[in-house]
Amino acid sequence: MKWTLVIRGDPCGEASPNRLKGRHYRVAKGLHEKHGLLAHDAWNWAGCPVATKPVKIHFQVFRGRTLDYGNALAACEKGIVDGLKGRMFKDDGMKWVRELTLSFETGKVWKGREFMRVVVEEVAE
Repeated sequence: MKWTLVIRGDPCGEASPNRLKGRHYRVAKGLHEKHGLLAHDAWNWAGCPVATKPVKIHFQVFRGRTLDYGNALAACEKGIVDGLKGRMFKDDGMKWVRELTLSFETGKVWKGREFMRVVVEEVAE
């Protein structure tokens, strides 16, 4: 099975490790919780799908400019994946989440209209 969740806003940009550097840990925690709630809402809108096999997750980020790949993936992974674990898949360990990837679509057209697609696909064990 394959599901697509849509999250409005820019979780990758907001919670980028570069952006959070030097800030109080509660700021990062608050952003990750906010993004987890956004992921939970997107999961609800998708009909509350549940994976019965391990998954691979691809983040498609639509924003004005690209970000450093590693920082963007770290920002997306923490809040979004934590918001889906225990709901869409059992856990966020390697037993359940086999692969995380990220791609960008950038340009002026997305400035002020940022969003993200989270594509979750079951994989063979």
